[in-house]
Amino acid sequence: MIQLNSPTEEDETRVIEANSLEDPLQLELLNNYSSLTYRDGSTATLKHFKAQNLSPVQFKWIMGLMERNMKKMYKRSQGGWKERKKRKEMTQETSRYLVAYVNEKPVAFTHFQFDMDYGRQVLYCYEIQLETTVRRFGLGKHIMKTLEEIATATKLSMVVLTVFKHNLNALAFFKSIRYDIDETCPEDEEEKDYVIMSKRTL
Repeated sequence: MIQLNSPTEEDETRVIEANSLEDPLQLELLNNYSSLTYRDGSTATLKHFKAQNLSPVQFKWIMGLMERNMKKMYKRSQGGWKERKKRKEMTQETSRYLVAYVNEKPVAFTHFQFDMDYGRQVLYCYEIQLETTVRRFGLGKHIMKTLEEIATATKLSMVVLTVFKHNLNALAFFKSIRYDIDETCPEDEEEKDYVIMSKRTL
């Protein structure tokens, strides 16, 4: 296992403090990130949920969108599509969600955690998924910027994420918002079907 740094007590404390937050959107630095107004005047509003606080209806929509957007991508991957494993990952105690609503209807979500990653204190973005009707209007960028601001506000060093190599649209999107190949990305990259990307926030 790669160990870039020995985690300091301060680093671990930052992750503990971040995990103790009830709602990071209530932090002062996040005052301007809870909503995004479109050119037509409609507004997308972000709401935060811990995994255990999602209603069955909310989680059913999340899994449905995940499957609609990503099942084919996972089937092309080395690990394949394993719904039970994905459900377990998405309901971990430390899992959190930002869900975007337009006219009280959910249209996008991101699944993330505050964690130590190879000795670094990070915000790990596991998923960002949008309904097709709200793509290319800036909502994806707004959600990622919100995650970056949460990381900054909680004094975490970076946002980290994993992308399938065959998900060309996602790779182009993250590169466009200045995510780079992370130093923990496997050196035998050619044998892997994914890359690890990151963006520093401190």
